[in-house]
Amino acid sequence: MSTYKKLEKIILPQLQNFQEDLTVIDKKTLSTYKGKFLYGVRPNGTNLLMLDSKRIDYKDLPLSKLENLLSSNLCILKYANKKFYYYDGETISEIDFEQLHTIYGMYCKEVYSIHKNLERLNIKKLSYVLWELMSNNRKWKSEIKSSMNQELRKIRNNFNFFSIKRSNLISEVEEQLFSKCNILDI
Repeated sequence: MSTYKKLEKIILPQLQNFQEDLTVIDKKTLSTYKGKFLYGVRPNGTNLLMLDSKRIDYKDLPLSKLENLLSSNLCILKYANKKFYYYDGETISEIDFEQLHTIYGMYCKEVYSIHKNLERLNIKKLSYVLWELMSNNRKWKSEIKSSMNQELRKIRNNFNFFSIKRSNLISEVEEQLFSKCNILDI
């Protein structure tokens, strides 16, 4: 039985109004999303909170905005709903308020860890270093592979740099670095 069908069986009887939250919006989301999630339900609607740290766009996301995003997600979930559920990748379980906080806290810890590691890497600076290397050296991948330069070692150790393509634009190099970052391959 699909995740959506399991959820529908539990949630639909609880909804008095706005059943489309479940039968249209959540159904569409769950048809493509297969990961863990928290789910809130009330007589007049639902809230689905996907617990996938890779779905966050960390690019140009300062810590203050990340904190606001995570805080508002939790507030919406906990204050708008009467019952809470957790899907762990296999089963859907009803959870209480404390369990909701514990699960969401673990998710936030993972998100903050990724953000901190990306900040430490300083992808903007690495993009410039890589772009400059691409512009001046035809064998830039070999240079990265053998270099003892600190920035080039960061690229070698934290990115799948062999799949990065030469580019004349720093913005394209930065985009490629974000998409090839090993930190996001949790």
